[in-house]
Amino acid sequence: MNKFYYLIIFLLTTFSLSAQRVVFEGQYLQISGGGKYNNLYDSSIGSQHYKGLVGSTRIAYRNNSMNLRWWTELEFDGGYYNSYNFPSVSDRVANQISGGYNFGFVKPLHKFSNEFYFWGGVSLTGRYAYNQILNYSNSSDNYTFLNNFGLNGLLHYTFRMADRWWSLEWFMNVPLATYYMRPGYSINFPEDKLGEQGFTTFNQFYEIDSEIRLVFPLRNENKIALEYHWDYYNLNTSNKVQYGSHGIFITAYFKLNHK
Repeated sequence: MNKFYYLIIFLLTTFSLSAQRVVFEGQYLQISGGGKYNNLYDSSIGSQHYKGLVGSTRIAYRNNSMNLRWWTELEFDGGYYNSYNFPSVSDRVANQISGGYNFGFVKPLHKFSNEFYFWGGVSLTGRYAYNQILNYSNSSDNYTFLNNFGLNGLLHYTFRMADRWWSLEWFMNVPLATYYMRPGYSINFPEDKLGEQGFTTFNQFYEIDSEIRLVFPLRNENKIALEYHWDYYNLNTSNKVQYGSHGIFITAYFKLNHK
């Protein structure tokens, strides 16, 4: 398995294409704001499915060139869950605070045309969710901590409209290996330690993290994007957890190295 990972990294770091049309090149400060509608099943909380609303903020540094894109991103979320109907803050059953990081890169791997490319790469990602269960007084602390190594894919299409070049992108990340931390089967922190932790692959954990963004060009080489995020994962341990999320974001890209 380790040889397979090394082969993937070698191919991604040595492959390059040229003659593509680059309209999103340079160093950018990214600031995103939006909201998510989440669905959660967590056997450590109960047998019900929970629905929640979450506000989300992302900040990132992105460096884009013709043959390499790499980024460092941080995410901060806050919201609540309900056990039935559409989420309402007045009858919520849990509060949530979460965050994460994403460090990764992609390189162009296949050219469909000068405007349409497929990129591939790898990422290190982490997500850390803490839920305060309001119905429980003795075990109200619930958490899911995930650290992933996975593959990235990006379809990047550029088109001209209103005398400017726009970008339409579809990004996807799929983890290959995960280190997880979860509550214990009956006690969240047995003997003041994390309840359950370990490394796993597709046999216990799988995830698809997808983002579609339409990037609008602005003056001074800055950009703004409308984004739709869809994320699903399943962690099948003694305390099984399933999570699905739909998110809408508005993102501003401030160019740091103007021509």
